[in-house]
Parts: sequence; C-alpha cells; structure tokens
Amino acid sequence: MTKHPRGFNSDNSICIIWCIDDIKCAMTNRENPIEISDDECMDILTEIESNHDASLGISWDTIDYHLDEFIFNKTKESEEK
Repeated sequence: MTKHPRGFNSDNSICIIWCIDDIKCAMTNRENPIEISDDECMDILTEIESNHDASLGISWDTIDYHLDEFIFNKTKESEEK
C-alpha cells in the first residue's frame, strides 16, 4: 500500500504528480527552447498548482500555457535590462 499525506493511501485515493522533469521535457519540445533551472521549474509548478481549474485539471496544455507566460516574462525582463 502506498501512503500519501493526511491519511490518504492507495486503498482510498489516487495521486497524480507533475515534476520538474515534466516542465523541462515540455520546454525541450518547444520550437525555440530556452534553458530553465530547477527552481524556475518549481516556480512554474507552484503557479500551475495555485491557479489550476479543478474542473479541467492539469494537462500538457496547462504546462505549455505557463511556459508561454514564463518565456514572455523572462524576455520582458531581459529587454528591460
């Protein structure tokens, strides 16, 4: 039996996990990938978790959307310097 936090376990629940490797994989599959750190990946995952629509869940499309936002903001920061 796999144990999850707060008393959840594989007998009474499921757990779907997205990790930094998923974010990095999605980045490398883009037309113009950029370098992304583990910390930046965790920032993206945290943003996804905080703002996801529970009726839609989290999908590769969700990750792509947040990567678009990340790239836009990173480009904007570079241009401002």
